[in-house]
Amino acid sequence: ISYFVSLLSIVQAFRWIRRRGFRPDILHAHVYETAVPAVIIGKLYGIPVVITEHTSEFPRKRLSRFKIWKAKVSFPFADVIMPVSHFLMSSIKSHGIWGRFSVVPNVVDTRLFYPTRKKKVEKGVIRLLAVSLLDETHNKGLPLLFKSLAELRLQREDWRLELIGDGPARLDYERMVKGLGIQEKVSFCGIKTKAQVAEHMRESDIFVLPSLVETFSVACAEALVSGLPVLVTSCGGPEGFVDETMGVTVAAGDSEALRNGLNFMLDNLTHFSPRYISAHSMNLFGPHQVGRRLHEIYVVSSGGA
Repeated sequence: ISYFVSLLSIVQAFRWIRRRGFRPDILHAHVYETAVPAVIIGKLYGIPVVITEHTSEFPRKRLSRFKIWKAKVSFPFADVIMPVSHFLMSSIKSHGIWGRFSVVPNVVDTRLFYPTRKKKVEKGVIRLLAVSLLDETHNKGLPLLFKSLAELRLQREDWRLELIGDGPARLDYERMVKGLGIQEKVSFCGIKTKAQVAEHMRESDIFVLPSLVETFSVACAEALVSGLPVLVTSCGGPEGFVDETMGVTVAAGDSEALRNGLNFMLDNLTHFSPRYISAHSMNLFGPHQVGRRLHEIYVVSSGGA
């Protein structure tokens, strides 16, 4: 009951906004939770509705029946559903949810993320970077990464990992790293601003994404735009834009595959061109490119030429 009361409140709030002169040409909602009120308002006032979807609840099968119902009753009535990857689109459809789909990737702020002309060199050390939430679900694959690094250390010492991010599992992860004997090889950097993350990316050599499931991975896209080659797992979203010119993809949930992938990239780092990686990725995720795609969708949805 409380949910439907909330819906009524949202519709009433929109009516109040309209009475004060704001009459939008299009409604752009994000995530299925906001799709229901957006579609209701759109139908009541004849306003086109588009929905961007990025939640990992679809591929991770974490949706309750009520949540699935919200998507099922709203998505078919939207003008366009815009999942951020083909992987997410397939995951949505696997729940029996239909609509007019058009994949639109997340955007990267190229004012912050760009390659450096002259990278600082630390002799004998290749700098690995991961950006992750440190939570108890372990969906980001950090235990597997730590295990693979402990195994890698038995073979070589020419690397160091910086881990940006924080969360409720940080102490557990720090204990895990210490227990594996790699605490001097792994730095927990905590929360950083976007500008600081961008600077870390420019100072790093390889970006590592060990996730089990990702609908897209903004951090991976930011790393690519920064010119970093990436090691990613077959976790969904990144498979749609990472190819052999930009990095290596290994099996998700497999520490041995991670170790072998890291070993390969450490040996073959010079085979990847930061300039090409950045230029190609800017064409995929830059504001002008993503903005142009959204503009096209807005125009078609609103009946424009």
